[in-house]
Amino acid sequence: PARDMTITVEAGMTVAVLADILKAESQQLPIDPASPDQTISSLVAGNSSGPRRFGYGTMRDYLIGVEAVDGSGRVFHAGGRVVKNVAGYDLCRLLIGSRGSLAVISQVTLKVKPLAEHAGMAIVRCPSFSSADKILETLNLSETRPVILDVLNSSAARRSLSTFVSFEQAVRFPVTIVVGYEGSPSVVAWQLETVNDEINDLAASVETIEGIPSFMDFCSCTCQSQRAQETDVWMYQTEQLPSSVISTIAALETDECEVFGRAGNGQLFIRKPGHRPANGDPGLHRNGESQIVDRLQSMLSEQQGTLSVLKSPHHRFPAAGPQAMDIIGKLKSLFDPQGVLPPFARML
Repeated sequence: PARDMTITVEAGMTVAVLADILKAESQQLPIDPASPDQTISSLVAGNSSGPRRFGYGTMRDYLIGVEAVDGSGRVFHAGGRVVKNVAGYDLCRLLIGSRGSLAVISQVTLKVKPLAEHAGMAIVRCPSFSSADKILETLNLSETRPVILDVLNSSAARRSLSTFVSFEQAVRFPVTIVVGYEGSPSVVAWQLETVNDEINDLAASVETIEGIPSFMDFCSCTCQSQRAQETDVWMYQTEQLPSSVISTIAALETDECEVFGRAGNGQLFIRKPGHRPANGDPGLHRNGESQIVDRLQSMLSEQQGTLSVLKSPHHRFPAAGPQAMDIIGKLKSLFDPQGVLPPFARML
């Protein structure tokens, strides 16, 4: 690590190893990985992020230099090893989220942040969807500066918060909002006290939990939930206006879905358990999913939001419109004319 808050590492290094190196210098890369064993290259290529995205941003805010190999075997460099580098086209951002379709990343230079001394969370239980909307509006004008502003329906709260609160408390309320803070102990304590005063009259209850282990456990559990792993789960991701996340959760109230995500960024993850019907007819299984998809697409189209299928046995959507796919095709032909690298995911 450099004293100018940057670090250059091989892309095959795991997030856990990088975290240990940075911790020795009281530094951190505040991007929540899906797993400590995730490599830096997959973190960049997949554009992964978690609950702390609200306060710290995404990989686009931290990748300042890259070395990579294109489909023709040519090594190229982009960016640099200093933070203030604005010369030329930003190829670094082009590679973020490309999932290895343009080049194989071999080395990266990252901007890092000071390691927080302390952390804490406010678990805000909302008695109704309307109260959840009002609480989020209040938090947007808060005197505090949260790094986490997540929202969970009761099913998602049962999965992600059962370690911190009782089962009854996790599923009792339709919406739970998690507000997280990092900083010195005194700063975190002041922010937790202040946010409690700001929203206490609107919430059913506000429970504060302090300590870095609990804070990071929530981030880790949430990131793991963002990955569809079980064979009987349909999973979707929405990108929408932050002001509409509660209405989306309310629309899925009776569908036995887990809905959670970034209330402050407008990103939601929707898990639908795909239990096989008692009569064994997979058509019923498919019809239930189709109704959810139709409803989501209708709501999102009104606000120019997007719906991506992360895992589904029945649905695939175009990853981009015709114009975008044309541009992507041209980029692919420049970086990988022989098609030796993985194809761009045309369908999500």
